[in-house]
Amino acid sequence: MECTFTDATGAVCVAVDSIHVFASRLACHLEIDTPADSSFICATSINVSGTTSVSGGLGPVTSSCDINGTPVTVSGGAFGATVNLNLGYNTIVATCSHRDSVGCETVCSDKVVVFADTSAPQCTFDFSKLPLITGEAIDEESGIFSIEPFHEVNRVVIIEPFERTQPQGRSGFMLKITNMAGCEIVCDPIYLSLNPEQGAVSFSLPPIDRYLFVNNHGLERIEMKINQHDIKLIARAQGFERAGNTYFMPFDGPRTIDLEEYLKPGDNDYTVAAFGPAGSSADFLITDFRVDDSATGVATGRRLDDSVPTAFTLQQNYPNPFNPETRITFEVPAGWTAPVTLRVFNIQGQLVQTLFDGYAQPGQHTMQWNARDARGQALSSGVYFYQVRSGDFVAVRKMLLEK
Repeated sequence: MECTFTDATGAVCVAVDSIHVFASRLACHLEIDTPADSSFICATSINVSGTTSVSGGLGPVTSSCDINGTPVTVSGGAFGATVNLNLGYNTIVATCSHRDSVGCETVCSDKVVVFADTSAPQCTFDFSKLPLITGEAIDEESGIFSIEPFHEVNRVVIIEPFERTQPQGRSGFMLKITNMAGCEIVCDPIYLSLNPEQGAVSFSLPPIDRYLFVNNHGLERIEMKINQHDIKLIARAQGFERAGNTYFMPFDGPRTIDLEEYLKPGDNDYTVAAFGPAGSSADFLITDFRVDDSATGVATGRRLDDSVPTAFTLQQNYPNPFNPETRITFEVPAGWTAPVTLRVFNIQGQLVQTLFDGYAQPGQHTMQWNARDARGQALSSGVYFYQVRSGDFVAVRKMLLEK
């Protein structure tokens, strides 16, 4: 800057001064590296990591970052944290602020959207036309990604329908069904076509396969040995009673038996033989889910390694819409000690039925509801809500009763 001064006599004085300034310009870039945008996640939390960089500025630059408003540590431009997820779509936003030594500041951010789904798919089977088994896979959250037959015994598995190819001996298959989030389920019914001419059949099964479904067509009796237990099924007119290890089945019709009391950890050894007149037979099915007398069954949420759940979850009921019955499944994680309640409410928020109230062991629990209230009265069509509450965990889902 230069200034000239002149007095009354005409004398001139010139004053000059100068300063030096530095123009600071900061620019930054931020990118979330994991998870990828539009990911499907089979978990209740996820590790989020990213990087940020800055250019320009004067002197050392200080940086601070947060993920969804929670501060995270930045080291060498890298940051990360574990973020809890809600079921459904979740927006994850990372923001970093940078400031140089003269106070110039810049802010940058990035976001991704992920879909969290902790419920395994469901598979349902129809055994009413044995030896033909048909079924379908359902996932109402993230949707079915794949259905993969990965174990077959005397079966050729076709994705709709499952077609039996050999008439004698044990047959079965295992399907691994994966949804878009990576949650998996194994469905594995074991089937025998029994007749007096074939003799005894032996095989081994894990203890999770505990439900026996027999559809008799004229056999007089079926003799089983499970480990060291001798069990008999005797045909009689009223085939739904029991005397010790002797069970009664119809001459022509179905009977379902829970075999849990005869099973041990690890593999269980079975030997099965049929006795009756020529031409008699029975469909003999062992599954990890109960098959009712209408010859339908639903499997939900079994893990490939049969592990205990790691988080408390409430699954979508199946079938939905339903009439008159539906199944509701919740999972209790290892170490969970709080009591559990499972209740059904109408659209006005009024309690209509309590399906479970007590302590539940870690694992998966399935309750069946017959669309009746606590007094046994049939309910009208409409929307209902079911709620599971345990400790600080509360979850609510919607279901539709259609008549």
